[in-house]
Amino acid sequence: MNNVFNISLLPGDGIGQEISVEALKILDWFSENTDLKINVKEELVGGISVDEYDSPLTNDTLKNNIAFGIKEYQIDNEKILKAIKLSGLNNFVESNSKGIEFILGENGSKLSGGQRQRVGIARALYKN
Repeated sequence: MNNVFNISLLPGDGIGQEISVEALKILDWFSENTDLKINVKEELVGGISVDEYDSPLTNDTLKNNIAFGIKEYQIDNEKILKAIKLSGLNNFVESNSKGIEFILGENGSKLSGGQRQRVGIARALYKN
């Protein structure tokens, strides 16, 4: 059985520094008092974000789906690319001729289930 867990605490709406600190204390306790080894990505600490298999996706570009709800002229392409890399979508973007301007299809119909999940993760990373 694998007892090593890698966890990223991501900033999210309503989750402030106090909650993050308490979550880290609990994770440290488990790591010290059980046979579990828990690694926390420190550069992402700031809250918790959960992506359950179905992030709402629109028939729009990858860029606009990641920056969902933000006016196109306010989108930071550098921040989009960083979120893409951290979420594991970079191979998809690099292998696609349209890159971040790729149209996802209705409800992400042009993506695999894993790619749809990663778009949701990239969205959480971009927003924070």
